[in-house]
Amino acid sequence: MSSATASGLGTGIRLGQIRSGVAWTAPARRIGVPGVGLPLTGPDLVGLRARVGASGELEMLIGNPGGGRGIYVGSWEAIRLQATPSLHDSRLLELLQPGAGAPLTPDRVRAAALEAAGEGFCGRRAAQVARTAQAAERTNLLRLRSHLLLETACALDLPGARMTRFDPWTAGLEEQAIWLGGAPEAIAARIGMQAGRLDGLAAAELSASATALATVALPLGFGPAGDRFRLPRILQLMARAGSVGQGAVAACILARHTLACDALRQARAAFDKPLALLADWRHDPDAVTQLLMQPSWLLDGWDRLCLVRADPAFGAAGRRAVAQLLTQDISSRMAVTQPSAATDASEAGQPADRSGSALAMDRTCRNERLRLAELRLDDPDDSPPASADDLPGTPAGVPR
Repeated sequence: MSSATASGLGTGIRLGQIRSGVAWTAPARRIGVPGVGLPLTGPDLVGLRARVGASGELEMLIGNPGGGRGIYVGSWEAIRLQATPSLHDSRLLELLQPGAGAPLTPDRVRAAALEAAGEGFCGRRAAQVARTAQAAERTNLLRLRSHLLLETACALDLPGARMTRFDPWTAGLEEQAIWLGGAPEAIAARIGMQAGRLDGLAAAELSASATALATVALPLGFGPAGDRFRLPRILQLMARAGSVGQGAVAACILARHTLACDALRQARAAFDKPLALLADWRHDPDAVTQLLMQPSWLLDGWDRLCLVRADPAFGAAGRRAVAQLLTQDISSRMAVTQPSAATDASEAGQPADRSGSALAMDRTCRNERLRLAELRLDDPDDSPPASADDLPGTPAGVPR
């Protein structure tokens, strides 16, 4: 289990203490996209999100710990002085530091979070699930790439493509490797005999495009077990949460569920026309990426919200912290500033609150259990959790 101490938002900090480290600003214009959700396990960081600021550095967004309107916005260093992160959280932020050619996206956060969990920062069970999910992702990436190339060959009426067709989702990887070894060259040669937007496509370019498309689209779920992939499973959680819950948040969950289902259908449908998809990718990869990643953006953080709402260990304040950035427009902003060295020194000399320490430890354990439930969504061979307590039942509601 990750270590944590009593500190931070919601563990006994009084209003005066909060204000000593917060600079209040005038209401800012509304923020269209509230960053990307970070699956943290620290005692008071369950609802934190991040975005890239104007300076190129990561900015953290966290709900008002007092339960009022508005959010805190600040650097990771400033946030961690108010809410002690776990070792897992520190490792995840280390993996997410801004770098060239690495935009902050839900898929990048998910990959980094799998790596952090796989290294053991969420416990043994979480590490096992994360490593299994990573292995399944590598296998399914090869299968989706094979699927795209095979559908392209069939669309081109490549001689022998339909006669020797196999199911890329069940055939052995060795068998696929033999076929895929010469597939890009044969498909490129076939394309070269036809006029169109793919004219002049080389085998190496085709192979790279198929790999890139498969990488971006993998979370969408394809094949006979497509509904066991991460995004369809999140939709299952949302359908359950919206059907059993009441109030504004439940209504928001159902509304987002409808939008995400439509986006998932559109993204999956792009693979039904492989020639058009490859041509669009060749001429405007950013537009295709946006189409394929739209479901990930729409569902980012909603799995955590549904799991938290289904877990009685989370009180009303914890549920509000997760829901605030997802279900409400941000109409005001509070910027967290780093307290002075004198403030740090005076607070460091204060004796620890044993009851606060125990509370923080309990919350960290609770959040690590939540993180394990989230990780299980990434393993297609695992039974999808209905809540952090693995409540029974898997609802319908996933677009096919």
